[in-house]
Amino acid sequence: MILRFLFIVFVFISSLQIFAQNSFKDDILFLTSDKLRGRGAGTLGDSIAQQYIINKYSKFNLIPFIDSNSYKQEFGICIGMNLKLL
Repeated sequence: MILRFLFIVFVFISSLQIFAQNSFKDDILFLTSDKLRGRGAGTLGDSIAQQYIINKYSKFNLIPFIDSNSYKQEFGICIGMNLKLL
């Protein structure tokens, strides 16, 4: 387990060196553009943003997360909840 963690840290640090050589400006401008319409969960903008990031990860030869062949990680989300402040 500790070996797996150290490997992930090594890959992360190596990827930072690759990223440091590239400008994030174009990525940020695209991901925050009106074209993505806010990137709400389950929207077309969300799908476009996902694919954009996946393409970037592939371009940098990043390895998908542990025991997975995908860069995506599924998770649940609640939309439209009303919260009461105490």
